[in-house]
Amino acid sequence: EISRFDAGAVRLELDAVALVPTVEAAVRMVAHAAVPVEADPELTDLVIACDKRRLVRILANFFDNARKYADGATSVTVELHEPDHLGIILSAPTVRISVEDSGPGVPEGERDKIFDRFNRGDQGGSRGIDMGVGLGLALAAEHARLQGGSVWVEDRHDGGQGSRFVLELPMMEPLEADDPEDLAAVTPAEAETFALTGQMPAIRLDESPDPPV
Repeated sequence: EISRFDAGAVRLELDAVALVPTVEAAVRMVAHAAVPVEADPELTDLVIACDKRRLVRILANFFDNARKYADGATSVTVELHEPDHLGIILSAPTVRISVEDSGPGVPEGERDKIFDRFNRGDQGGSRGIDMGVGLGLALAAEHARLQGGSVWVEDRHDGGQGSRFVLELPMMEPLEADDPEDLAAVTPAEAETFALTGQMPAIRLDESPDPPV
C-alpha cells in the first residue's frame, strides 16, 4: 500500500462520521481485551468528515504496535483541541484520539524515527515497526497526512511508564452521520487481517428471522 502513496494513486473517501461512537466501535473491533474509551462531553454528538476506513486503520496500527511492544493498549481518549494564547484562539479546532500503553516508552530521539519506513529503533527493546508484518506506523502517518492530520508519540500525561500515540484530525463538518455500528460486526481476527493488509472485511448482516412474539 505504501507504493500507492508514492505513486499518488490513493483516493480519499470522506464519510460523515459520528466520532465518539465510531472510535468506540473501532476499539471493540481491534482490541483483544476491553479497553476504556474516555471522551470530552462536548464531543458526544460530534460528527466530522473523515475517511472512516483510514481512521480505523490508524487505530488498528496503534493497537498492533501496543500489542507488540507493551502488552496491549490500556486506554483511549478522544479530546477537543483548540490552540490559544491568552484566551485568543489561534487556529481552527481539531480532534485528538490518543492510545496509551504501559510499555517501555519511546526515547525522545526515536519518536520521529518510528514513523519512518522500516525503522525499528536503534536500541534493543525499542518500539517501532516490525518489517515482518508491514509498515505499521509509517502507514498510519500517511493515512493521517492524507486527511490533513498528523500522528506522533509522547509521554503519558499521568506521568506513568509507557507511551501515548496521538492522531490529530481537522474538524471538518459533513452533511449527515454515517452509522458506526457496522464496525461492531467485525471480529478481532478480521480486524487483525485488516491491520496487516488494509483490506476491510465484509460486514456480516444478521439475516436470521425475528423470534415469534
